[in-house]
Amino acid sequence: MAETPSTSTSPSVDEEILFEVREHASSRPFSPNYPPQQQHLDDHDHSPHKGFFSSLLSSQGFNQLKERWNAYGQPQRVKRLVSIFVSPEGEHVAVAVGNQVTILQKADDYREPCGSFTGVGTFLHGAWSESHNILGVVDDGDALYFLKVNGDEIIRIERRHLKLVSPIIGLFVCDDAEKEGAYLCNFRFLTSDGLLRSIDISQDLSASISSIQTQTTIRRELLRNISCIDYNRRHSLLVLVGRAGGALLQTSSGLDSCCLSLWRHSRNSDLEHVSSSQFEGLYMMPKGYTGSVTSAKVLMSPDAKFIAALDIRGYLTIFKIKEDFRSLLIIDTGEKSKSEFTCLDDVVDFTWWSDHILTLARRGGAISMFNIIDRKESLEDDRVYSMPILERIEHSVGVIFILHSTSPEGTHISVDGSELSSFYDIGSKENFVKSKLRWSLISFSKRSIPEMYDTLINNRRYDSALEFANRHSLDKDKVWKSRWMHSEKSTNDVNVILSSVKDETFILGECVERVGPTEDATKALLALGLHLTDRCKLSASNNDIFEQFQDLLLVRLQLIQFKDRLETFLGINMGRFSVQEYTKFLGMPIQEAAIKLAENGKIGALNLLFRRHPYSLAPYVLEVLSAIPETVPVHTYNQLLPGRSPPNASIRTQDWVESEKVVNYIGCLPEDGDTGILIRTEPIVKQLRGFAWPPIESILEWYKDRARCIDIFTGQLENCLYLVAEGLYKGLPELQQFYEDISYLQHLIYSEIGDSEAVFSFTLEEWEHLSDYEKFRAMLKDVKEENVVERL
Repeated sequence: MAETPSTSTSPSVDEEILFEVREHASSRPFSPNYPPQQQHLDDHDHSPHKGFFSSLLSSQGFNQLKERWNAYGQPQRVKRLVSIFVSPEGEHVAVAVGNQVTILQKADDYREPCGSFTGVGTFLHGAWSESHNILGVVDDGDALYFLKVNGDEIIRIERRHLKLVSPIIGLFVCDDAEKEGAYLCNFRFLTSDGLLRSIDISQDLSASISSIQTQTTIRRELLRNISCIDYNRRHSLLVLVGRAGGALLQTSSGLDSCCLSLWRHSRNSDLEHVSSSQFEGLYMMPKGYTGSVTSAKVLMSPDAKFIAALDIRGYLTIFKIKEDFRSLLIIDTGEKSKSEFTCLDDVVDFTWWSDHILTLARRGGAISMFNIIDRKESLEDDRVYSMPILERIEHSVGVIFILHSTSPEGTHISVDGSELSSFYDIGSKENFVKSKLRWSLISFSKRSIPEMYDTLINNRRYDSALEFANRHSLDKDKVWKSRWMHSEKSTNDVNVILSSVKDETFILGECVERVGPTEDATKALLALGLHLTDRCKLSASNNDIFEQFQDLLLVRLQLIQFKDRLETFLGINMGRFSVQEYTKFLGMPIQEAAIKLAENGKIGALNLLFRRHPYSLAPYVLEVLSAIPETVPVHTYNQLLPGRSPPNASIRTQDWVESEKVVNYIGCLPEDGDTGILIRTEPIVKQLRGFAWPPIESILEWYKDRARCIDIFTGQLENCLYLVAEGLYKGLPELQQFYEDISYLQHLIYSEIGDSEAVFSFTLEEWEHLSDYEKFRAMLKDVKEENVVERL
């Protein structure tokens, strides 16, 4: 699901419209169910091409023929073939395309259908009884369907049962509260001749139909051919738009004389006329009309202060409600300037954003906002929608839905020219059948400044977020932090994004805890952290402020430690960098790293490790050397063999943070654990304990044990001799006797004894445990008179 925020500032009033664009469900290619396979066509008059003449034999067919004859030459009603019906609280949205209804729910952000239904005719009108989760819809054959949210049909009422003379032009629920008695909920519909009827859905899911008496002036004196209606539940007001009553008048401009009439409606009383206003417009399409068309629509603003009416040409007329609804005043939208007036003449649909702002769908597919107070466009979205249809959530100001439709190839459908009839029923459905529309549901949701800022950041529109932060004086760190967290963490990202963050704690945390994807990025992170901690230089020796900067000093030590480790890692891996291996190396005690290198026989890397971390490895030198496989020739690691005293060591220059005061502070901290590993750099270790060299006894014993192991695992006494000889060379004369024992055993085993050879199977350890006499006897075994001198 994509989310996109948009903002705009009204040019003449200090009001900024902030909203988030969210994408919801989309359809598969739609193929209308024409002709219907299972329904009774004789109950519907929506198919002008098939089934009509065959129905002439029935009474319904006769009535249809009469209606068509009476309508011949009369203005046509423009019917929208794609609609959306939104429940008052927005819990459900129904998308009607042709004879198919798809029901979506707020619980999953309108992403997946929770129900669907296929009817007979094209669904034109709909209303929700939200407290009962029932959707009522009307098709172009004036059949009423009542559906559950899962798409199951509760009941269907055919036109013949309603005994209608004129088509239904609107369906509404006047009161969605719980009904008393046997009734579940109530729906009401109005026909174009002014007939208002009530339908009660009972608990047993049956329906009863009743007529509501209305003043006769609704038909004759005020209105003829009602085109569109709207109902305001809060004020129980019904808005009607149609031709003015009396004679069929046309103005000098060729437009109809229209009337907008306001009626107060209650459950138990007749309709009461409140006020009316005449104006020019075109709400039904006259014969021979060739201009662009849209579906007529009228809506009252959320707080019932304005009414907007859209005629089939796309002209929007706005009325202001005055004097407790007793007076309607047409708002001048800019007659002083033609350019201002034309901003309301290319509208294909509209709804209310707030009580004084209209959301307009333009003929070209753009969505714009019109502020009634300053009478200027307050926002124009840069996206273009194909055949947009707009509806709002009745009880939520600043939340609207947009349904836009595309062809199967994903191309936008033009609202001009020949493709227009594919979207509006102006006499033929053939183009619509062929179009096989795809639809997508989108919403605009009002956001506060903090909400919009978070939305911009969450959608990673960072440039827009920075601009927004500048305009509203917001903390830009939220942008830079999010941008950094979602970046590739490259060298450029470190230098441009992370360095722009003002929160130094966050920066240092990233420098310490994060490893870059490359060697250069990792070095950049360390360099940035070291640069930030440089400002604490004076605190390392100043007793008054030392405690204040202790944490920063320890962070700097970690960064230095990581820098040292990085250089070591690159050295032992011959310059090759691996994020995973370096991360593992970074968190590993240095002696463990040395042991692993020793076990793998990587003598060169082990030698480098000892040179760069001599003080840290000194206490573990014997353990590390023991891990070298016995099969590795001793001469390859003779430079690592221990002597009586530690070797000369040269380490890097001491950093200012590795001062005596910091060393004393670290000396009071426990050495074990991660902290000890992270902050005990080589200069720190040097000052804390110097060379913690093993005692002579341990070194001597190591040489002997190592020689025994080499003999046991390889039998190579020459390697044993070489090892002990190196110990003698490194100042350990105590190994002299051990060296001679190895030498005697080697000579005994490998010396020639003539034709008769003695077989010796002594190990070095066994040879050591023999007494001098036993060693002498072993030497004389199988010795003959002629070779005794040579043997001895």
